[in-house]
Amino acid sequence: MKLEEFLRTKGTVRLTAADAKAEAKKLEQQEEEMRIYNNYVNILDALKEFAGEDDVDKLIQEFTRREEENYALFNYINEVCTELKNLSDNVKMLRANIEEETAKHQAKLFQQQDSIESLRSTLEEKRQATADARAICERSSQVLTTLLQQIHALALTSECDSLPLLKLLGKAFDINVTNARLYIKSLEKKVLEIIDIIRIDELIQRQTESKERTPPSTRRRRGRAAPPARPRDSVAAQA
Repeated sequence: MKLEEFLRTKGTVRLTAADAKAEAKKLEQQEEEMRIYNNYVNILDALKEFAGEDDVDKLIQEFTRREEENYALFNYINEVCTELKNLSDNVKMLRANIEEETAKHQAKLFQQQDSIESLRSTLEEKRQATADARAICERSSQVLTTLLQQIHALALTSECDSLPLLKLLGKAFDINVTNARLYIKSLEKKVLEIIDIIRIDELIQRQTESKERTPPSTRRRRGRAAPPARPRDSVAAQA
């Protein structure tokens, strides 16, 4: 009997302690919910005060509108950031291209500078060669002028046949490159005539010397029956 009462009392005490603990936990949960509720109420009051609107529905509509506006601004900012990133990438690519083109341009300038220096050197060489050629041409012109004057003097001295012809044609009596061929041809003809005359004189002289060396009897026999004269001797006799 005592044991039963003891166990009943012990169980009642345990049940009471568990209930008290559960009750305390429930009260603590209610207090936490009340704090959360009060916090929400304070936030709502702050929102009402900030928006200047006490109607919750209108406040929700305004909040939704601003949320949509903020979302649209967020999307716009994302698009702008994406565009800025693309522009930044394009700027980097353009800078790289500009640097590459600048390097190519500098290399081309150096190459052109080398080409200009080479062309200048070649130009100086050509100028020097032209000056040398001009000097040679001037000397050749002087030599040609002297030679033409000598030909003219020789033609006048030799009394060439072309001189009267030039006078009749109304050409300039002074020799030049144009009429020099006439003087030269006339001199050539005159020289050939002189050579023929010299040959004839030499032939006559040899015949005379041959007659002087021939004995008298031989001369008489030749006088009685003279052999026919050779064509060359007949030409000499006619001369």
